[in-house]
Amino acid sequence: MKPKINSRVWAAVSYLPPFFALLLFFKGKDSLVFFHARQALWIWLLFVLALIVILLPGQFFALAKWPISITAALLFIFLLVNGIVDAFRGKANPLTPFGEYVQRQGFFQSLHK
Repeated sequence: MKPKINSRVWAAVSYLPPFFALLLFFKGKDSLVFFHARQALWIWLLFVLALIVILLPGQFFALAKWPISITAALLFIFLLVNGIVDAFRGKANPLTPFGEYVQRQGFFQSLHK
């Protein structure tokens, strides 16, 4: 059974930065929106991590930070697009590499009651 169109649109909107936090609280009863909001949270944390790595000072970090941050940025873009497409399709596929871990740990599960 496919989720309603409204649910799929909200699930896709949850990948926009301020909305994943709001949708966790206000649309937490909808399982598709809740799933994608939690996925979006860890994807944006990956983006913040890439930004932090770019800002590291020092000569050692000058050599190491660019490959790490470029890889993280490309992974972020891939996961973001893949998550939005899955949301519009109404699918709840955990995104690699951390999606299954996030779902298994049950982060913010108390909001989904």
